[in-house]
Amino acid sequence: MVVVVGSQGNRVALDPVARQRLRPTDTTGLAAGIAKGLGELSGQVMDAAELRAQIEAEQDDREAKQALINWDAEASTLVYDPNEGAMFRGGKAALDAYTPTTQALRTKAREAEDGLTAPRAKALFKERVTPQILQFDSALARHTAVERSKFDNAQTEALVSSAKMNGGAAWQDPDLVEQYVLQARDYLGDMARRPMNGWSEEQLQQERLRAESDIRTDVATRMIDASVEDAEAWYRQHEGGFTPDQGRQVSDRIRVQRARNEAEARRQQAEVEAQAAQQRREQREQLDTLRVNLDAGAGGAADWEALAIGYEALDDSSSAASARLRAGETRVTEQYRGASLSDIDGRINELTAQTAGKGLVPDQAAELNGLRKVRDQTKARLDAPGGLMAQLQLATGQQLAPLSDDASFQRRANTALAAARRYGSPSIEPLTEAELPQLRALVAGNSAERTKALEEIARFRDPRAIRGAAKQVAGADDGAFRIASTLMLQPGGSMNARDVLRGADAQRTNPDAFRAQEARLLFNQYAGPALAGMPDYAGDVFDAAKSLYFARTTRAGGTAWSADAFRTAVATVTGQYRNGQGQVIGGFTRVQGVPVSLPSGWTHDGLMRRIARGERDDLIGASINGSPVWPDGTNVSLGQIRQLIPVRLGETVYGFRDKSGAGLVQSKNVRGQPYTIDVTRLPWK
Repeated sequence: MVVVVGSQGNRVALDPVARQRLRPTDTTGLAAGIAKGLGELSGQVMDAAELRAQIEAEQDDREAKQALINWDAEASTLVYDPNEGAMFRGGKAALDAYTPTTQALRTKAREAEDGLTAPRAKALFKERVTPQILQFDSALARHTAVERSKFDNAQTEALVSSAKMNGGAAWQDPDLVEQYVLQARDYLGDMARRPMNGWSEEQLQQERLRAESDIRTDVATRMIDASVEDAEAWYRQHEGGFTPDQGRQVSDRIRVQRARNEAEARRQQAEVEAQAAQQRREQREQLDTLRVNLDAGAGGAADWEALAIGYEALDDSSSAASARLRAGETRVTEQYRGASLSDIDGRINELTAQTAGKGLVPDQAAELNGLRKVRDQTKARLDAPGGLMAQLQLATGQQLAPLSDDASFQRRANTALAAARRYGSPSIEPLTEAELPQLRALVAGNSAERTKALEEIARFRDPRAIRGAAKQVAGADDGAFRIASTLMLQPGGSMNARDVLRGADAQRTNPDAFRAQEARLLFNQYAGPALAGMPDYAGDVFDAAKSLYFARTTRAGGTAWSADAFRTAVATVTGQYRNGQGQVIGGFTRVQGVPVSLPSGWTHDGLMRRIARGERDDLIGASINGSPVWPDGTNVSLGQIRQLIPVRLGETVYGFRDKSGAGLVQSKNVRGQPYTIDVTRLPWK
């Protein structure tokens, strides 16, 4: 066997040349035989060389193909990889990637070619990779052209937007506005000139009109707020620079603003007239006050005449005549000026009842008229914020000190409580009208500002004064804040109060943790009977309990409804906690099995011992509106009062009913009103 080694190290086995034995006697064909044998041997050697060349060619082809496959994988990654490929980059990133990518394709092709040793393999690889590089180049060029157009368009759109914004902001400089309009038009012209956008002349004009209209609409809107007349004149001057829709919008705004301005002018005129009327009322009240002093004997005839002249200046001849003639009436005004409405109404009812019988003597008629006037003045004063304190101030002559340090807050709380007791009001208002705006602004702010407002009114220290102040500063729908204020003085109350204020934020992030229908049913069963006499307070308690529930549940990582957690929240916001001796303070208690609400800081024993051990004189002293009667008008005895169930109607104000759930015991003195006492007036025995 013959083995041929190729240029690439390949080995090819060739069959051995067949040999023929020569016969010595066959001399005739000797030459012919030799020639034939040499020819066969030469043919076999030539067949082996061709086979070797074929094998080498096939090997070169395989190596070239494998190099092409490897290069194509790397090229595909460079071009089509979803994360880093050039074809998946947009905008400026596509532009930045184009040249590096095409260069990388060629670099990797050269590296692949250099890795081949056979010249024929190198040539085959180069022949085959070149058209593929061109194909990649073509795809990249098309992609880059599209992304370049998008990038250029985005830049132009940003410039147009900037021109629009600057044009609107320059509304006070008409020349500068026009410059920005021209800028926007020029930028849009640049965009139209890009072939890939394919804009027609009509489309260019439409885009230019929209951009100009946006600028002019912005300018007109700003001008309307400053001067509707100037805005209308400017709009008429540039009416052609608005799209139909925006033109109608601007025209409508001008019309609406003009109507508002006219309404505002009427309002201001009415306000001027109202101020004048208020001044007249104030002058009248000053004259009435002077008249009270004269009735008390503080002046003589000249002073009475001066009073009459004052009434005449108000074109009130009747009052002038009355000032001169009815000294008795003014003496009554002086006598009742610091009285409670119930005292005034009681005397008015007595005198009115006499008019149906024998009638009134002149002095009594003067007294009745004086009482009616002083009642109107008293009611107006009491209806104003802090009116009870103002009435007490009028009655005692003591000035109301401003709020400054903690001691002044506590003195103010005592004054407000004293005023509420004196005038039989369940409302406690320790803040004057001038002190409310700043606190109301805090309550309307964020959680930190609301907390600051809580801390400020907590300086009153008395829970009743704190809750009264919260009612004054919080809106009608902010029951959570009002309840939070009452928690500040309790153990852990500061944290509970802050949680109540944070409840709204927690609700937005964890809404599914609360079931409104189940919560309402549970609340009605657990707290409803005890709070039936205070529907507004009951609503506040529910809102605050809901907020506290959300805050606590969310902080604990809970996402599901928990009836026990909500019941605990209700108890907490009603002020219920246990002191060091294990006593339940505030919240709810039970009397004869019926739920009863306790004032903040009170215990069951603190309430029921006062009622059970109170004597007749104690109840009279604690009464707010007279004595108690049954629905048929018969008197309720002291023993019967002790057997009834107290129903909380205010801070420390209670009425009474029997266990059957019938209506409240009524007041004998004030028709249609329940009999009420202030339990703080009952002595501890």
